[in-house]
Amino acid sequence: MKAAVVRAHGGPEALAFEANFPDPRPGEGDVIVAVKASSLNYHDVFTRRGMPGIKVPMPAIMGLDVAGEIAEVGPGVTGWKKGDRVLVDPINRVEGGLMGETVHGGLAELCRARAHQLVRIPDGVSFADAAALPVAYGTALRMMVTNGHVAKGEKVLILGASGGVGVCCLQLAKLAGAEVVACAGTDAKARRLMELGFLPGTPVTAGFSAPGGDPRVFQVDGSEIALRRETARRLKVRIDRPPKPRH
Repeated sequence: MKAAVVRAHGGPEALAFEANFPDPRPGEGDVIVAVKASSLNYHDVFTRRGMPGIKVPMPAIMGLDVAGEIAEVGPGVTGWKKGDRVLVDPINRVEGGLMGETVHGGLAELCRARAHQLVRIPDGVSFADAAALPVAYGTALRMMVTNGHVAKGEKVLILGASGGVGVCCLQLAKLAGAEVVACAGTDAKARRLMELGFLPGTPVTAGFSAPGGDPRVFQVDGSEIALRRETARRLKVRIDRPPKPRH
C-alpha cells in the first residue's frame, strides 16, 4: 500500500512517501479500514520528531484520527461488515495504545484497528468531517464540558484560540452561551478567528514575553489581562488586576 512513513525521528524530511509498504493483516478482533480521511494534529509532529520518555516503534505511520470504510473483517468480529463507514477512536481503551504512535495510523491507504475502537459514521457526515473530531474536539469537550462545565452567561478566556483545540473550545463555549475572550499569537490569527465568525467585536491578540520577563498587557472590555510565561509548563493569567510596576 501507499503510506507516509517515518523510519527515524527527525524534521519534516523524516517523513517519506513509500509506494509499497506492506499491507496490514487482520488478527483476532481486528478490522482493516480503507482510509478515506485522516486529520493532522500537533501530536503527529511530536511523534515524528520524538518525545522524551516515549518509545515509538519504527517504522511508524502517523495519523491519530482515521475515517474510512471497512475493507476486511478479522476473526471474532461481530456487528461490523465490509463497507461500513467508520471512525476510529484513537485510543485503545481496552489493551492500551494510540493510533499513529504505538500502532500504525491513518496516513496510509489501509489501517488496522481493533473492532472495539470503531464508531459508526452517520449518513450525511463526510469522512473529512468525521476525521476532524476525535483528538481536537474530544480534548475540547473534556475541557469545556466534562471538566469545565461552561455555562450560559459565563466569561471564558481561551489561550491559543487559533489552534485546533482552541477553535473547538471557541465553538463549544459559544454554543453554551458564554462570552468568549480569545487570545491568539499574531494579528493574522486573530483576524482569522473573526473570519470564522465565532467572536463579536475584535478578538484579542496575545503575545508572550521571554521566560521570567515582564508580562505584556492587553485591554479587553476595559479590563487588563496580563500574561506571562512562568515556565514551559505553567501559564498564569490575571484578569482585572494591573501588572506590577517595572523598576
